[in-house]
Amino acid sequence: MDYFERIIGEIEVHSIEGIRTCFENGVSPNDLFNGLPLIYELTSEYLRSDRFSECVKLFLDFGMDFEDKTLLFY
Repeated sequence: MDYFERIIGEIEVHSIEGIRTCFENGVSPNDLFNGLPLIYELTSEYLRSDRFSECVKLFLDFGMDFEDKTLLFY
């Protein structure tokens, strides 16, 4: 299974377990998607569910290195 391809869909629907599974199977929160940090895929989606902040927390828990600290106050 291509976990990098899968994480894009999991991000789109704010699937906490799906994103965690992808990170546990080799996807890095510091990877790039279309030349931009993967976290931008999360922030560019239209969906703003109650799981959004938990998704950001997963990126942090798995070692995201991100310069824009204002995003990280969840």
